[in-house]
Amino acid sequence: MKKVMIIIAALLFGINQLMAQENSSMENKVDSVLIYQKQLMDYQQRIYGEVKYVDPLLNKRSGIEFNPAYLMLASANESVVISGTYSRFDVNRKAELAFPFYYSNAKPFGLFEDHTRTKLFTLDAVYRQFLGAHQNGFYFSVGTRYAHIKGENEEDYDDFFSSYDPVIKTTDKFGVLAGIGYRYFAQSGFYWGVSISAGRYLTGNMHMAGSDGGKVILDIELLKFGVSF
Repeated sequence: MKKVMIIIAALLFGINQLMAQENSSMENKVDSVLIYQKQLMDYQQRIYGEVKYVDPLLNKRSGIEFNPAYLMLASANESVVISGTYSRFDVNRKAELAFPFYYSNAKPFGLFEDHTRTKLFTLDAVYRQFLGAHQNGFYFSVGTRYAHIKGENEEDYDDFFSSYDPVIKTTDKFGVLAGIGYRYFAQSGFYWGVSISAGRYLTGNMHMAGSDGGKVILDIELLKFGVSF
């Protein structure tokens, strides 16, 4: 009986030792995993600290851009169209203060070729707020517009196809507009953008033949290229 008790005690002691070793091994494995995870997180933080966004507008204050397509297409019709924008980038490094301008001295064509030229000049003051952390990518915009138009007033005669004495008038318009757009700035200083804006004129509701008539403002900018400095 005494020998049996000794054997049972030896077995229990052996089982206890095995369980203790197993628990110690599991704890060591868990500690190893936690240490490895901490090292990985530290390494990841070092990578994030070394990889920094290089802002192409960091030392730039202004920019100027033009739409060459308007000029080339208008010249084919013996007209002059100049579309551009002057921008300030140093007012707010997450925004842009832009001054788009547009000049058109258009020759009528088709059924209206015997009409006089219509001259149009517009100047906008627009605030563009970028959606990201930098002056790049998508943005929302709000602004105002001034328009000066000289040409024939559509409401002064009833029929374009009959003979008439040209009625030349000049008008000034003021309006508000809002829109969305996208900007891409390269490290070289060149940039490109597209946008669409809509709004309405609040004053000067004269309908000038062939240009910017009525109260509605709708602008779509494509193929506009610029350089920052």
